[in-house]
Amino acid sequence: MTLPKRKKNRLNNYNYNRNGYYFITICAKNHQCIFSNVTDNNLILNKYGMIVAKHINRIDKLSNSVKIVKYIIMPNHIHMILALCRESIVCVPQVDSTKSQISKIIQSFKSAITKEIWAYYQSNTLKQNGMHKNSALHTIWQKSFHDHIILNEKQYQKIWNYIDTNQQKWLLDCYNPSNLKPNDKKHPM
Repeated sequence: MTLPKRKKNRLNNYNYNRNGYYFITICAKNHQCIFSNVTDNNLILNKYGMIVAKHINRIDKLSNSVKIVKYIIMPNHIHMILALCRESIVCVPQVDSTKSQISKIIQSFKSAITKEIWAYYQSNTLKQNGMHKNSALHTIWQKSFHDHIILNEKQYQKIWNYIDTNQQKWLLDCYNPSNLKPNDKKHPM
């Protein structure tokens, strides 16, 4: 039996180490609503969402060349505008673009959050509920992430506004579990 090939998320001939702005979306596995709640258009982070926010704010401190310009932590996904502003740029296109600085940043980001959420979950939930480790949260992220290379000021403003108004549109959001159809991989941008 031949398994279907997974669609690549990155452009083949694009060097993801280039300076620029990138719109990044990271989703919770199976679109689980584990980071926040939207009530009356107000976004309220839960403990897991606060852990995510802490790690987003750390990205700027870990690297002088990466800045998170804007972000929102929705119930089951995160949107952010990531600015890559390195002084020295490798001009040779990379053969394996998945090993770009952006991919490494997102991979480290997701890993650090998973470890902290797992530690929090184990120390609190397991003790309170007498649960076994096997029933704990194992994987919180979908594989990989979505990216969109922001090419101009018009796109930048459109994405900025999209992030700004995302919580007001939660009931219509394509990531809202009540709007998802089985195997739906629709992305808003």
